Amino acid sequence: MRFLRADGALECARPLELGEARWQPKQNCIFLDFDGVVSIGDSGGFEYLPALACMLERLPACDLVISSDWRLNGTLDEILGYVEPIASRVVGATIDLGTQYRNLELEAWVERYGIRNWAALDDREALFPKGYPRLVHTPYGLRDDQIEGIEAKLRSLLF
Repeated sequence: MRFLRADGALECARPLELGEARWQPKQNCIFLDFDGVVSIGDSGGFEYLPALACMLERLPACDLVISSDWRLNGTLDEILGYVEPIASRVVGATIDLGTQYRNLELEAWVERYGIRNWAALDDREALFPKGYPRLVHTPYGLRDDQIEGIEAKLRSLLF
């Protein structure tokens, strides 16, 4: 990413590192996985992205944090290009702790930024301890027949 300095020279911005925030996050954050949530399986087609964007319009006091493995394969700017309809809501991406449990990466973000209310929107229960209370499980993506229940669970965790 490039920006124009006050003296008119072009300067390259340092890419955002995993775990860094683009701005101070709001006190309500949704940690977002892509595959199996906004994409059908591992298709990368983002078929359910419009459904997520619509749901987020009803949850204006929330920021998004990318917790998907996609964060490991490109810069945040590149990832935001794939999810343009929700890009303005993405504050950053979680760090990679190299652990089998994703909740530890989410909890590190929560602690670092002092987040009070949060939820993990993810299709893979195996990445969380059994019965993890902040997991909003989406086994089939954000299908129309599941949106109402998913949104209700998010609201119960965030507000």
